[in-house]
Amino acid sequence: MRIDDTPLKSSLLLEAMRGRPRVLVYAFVLAHAVMMALAMLLAQASPPREVIEALAIGRETVLGTAYQAPFTGWVLRAVWWLGDGELWPVVLVGAIADAVGLWAVFQLSRSIVGYRQGAVATGLLAGVAWVTWLLPAPDPNRLLLALFPLTALHLWRAAGRGRRLYWILVAIDVAMLVMTRYAAVVLVGVLIAAMLLSAKGRAAFRKPEPYGAALLAILLLAPHLTWLAARPTFPLTATGVDLTALLAPWGKTMLLALVGHLGLV
Repeated sequence: MRIDDTPLKSSLLLEAMRGRPRVLVYAFVLAHAVMMALAMLLAQASPPREVIEALAIGRETVLGTAYQAPFTGWVLRAVWWLGDGELWPVVLVGAIADAVGLWAVFQLSRSIVGYRQGAVATGLLAGVAWVTWLLPAPDPNRLLLALFPLTALHLWRAAGRGRRLYWILVAIDVAMLVMTRYAAVVLVGVLIAAMLLSAKGRAAFRKPEPYGAALLAILLLAPHLTWLAARPTFPLTATGVDLTALLAPWGKTMLLALVGHLGLV
């Protein structure tokens, strides 16, 4: 019986993952951003409805509206003005948001589990339908896709690595999250729960930096919170949105996830 001593052949992708995972991830992030930008430019002659609404909100430079949080409108208005009313700068913002989100995921995961595993995690995230099939335009959901991983990365470096100056970035990130979409308060709660469940996170609460960051975030949100307090109803209720119907899918999803993790299905 002969044993074949032919060396095993591996794919170029596997070799790149082993040897230079950082270069592979950066090339993948760039390609993903370019493809999403081309999808927007080639598939749609005009911006989607969500982008048009955000541009209208940003044009008025208001502290808030009854339709959505104003931060997306402010960003798009600035980009629209700098781009002299062209569509491609708006599309570029969406591509940059994609790239920043995936980059932040890679930086966070490689800090925790290593470069190779971080590269795998980034690739798997980009394959999730809710990420890949988001509207190829800088709407609030796409900005959250960049802001939330960035907030988690800065929080890890602040609480997990003890780098105090990152608490300032955490405060700015949290303020931008809430000003982008009100539902991002749930994401902020997830980050706080993650800190409470880890030893380093609980130790961070014994220091003054987290409370200083919370105070800074409140100060940044103060103009918008003042605007909300002056309204008789919350913006969502003013538009006739049923909050119960809006929150029901969240509860159902969380219940299914809990049942699945318990192995009951």
